[in-house]
Amino acid sequence: MYVPLARGTRSKVVNALQRALTAAGYRVRTTGLFGPQTARSLNAFQRANRLPVSSTLSLRAARLLGLTPVPKLPMRYGQRGDNVLLLQEVLRERGALITADGRFGSGTRTAVRAFQRSAGLRVTGVVDTATAKALGW
Repeated sequence: MYVPLARGTRSKVVNALQRALTAAGYRVRTTGLFGPQTARSLNAFQRANRLPVSSTLSLRAARLLGLTPVPKLPMRYGQRGDNVLLLQEVLRERGALITADGRFGSGTRTAVRAFQRSAGLRVTGVVDTATAKALGW
């Protein structure tokens, strides 16, 4: 599962990140806390894979580590949180010029509609199962 992660986060998802980094050959203890050791290992992984080094788990890095994004659906205008941030990162990967801030505002809705139109889906601005599947989830 993928959610944007950064230093200071403590969760089961951090455990999954730490296990994935260990499996990829990076030295990190599985503690569930995204601390300095996890950040160093993630930075080394990002460098080795020619990704921006940020001490933050990006969607691209998560995918390379085998951490599959699992969105909570539906997503619509007015929602906030990591789930929306994940959507925004996926839309940005596909060329949408939006800010990844975790808020499903008018820019995100416009980007979803544009994606739906380009994918031949019903244009609603709501991320439903069909839209998520077309986005690669």
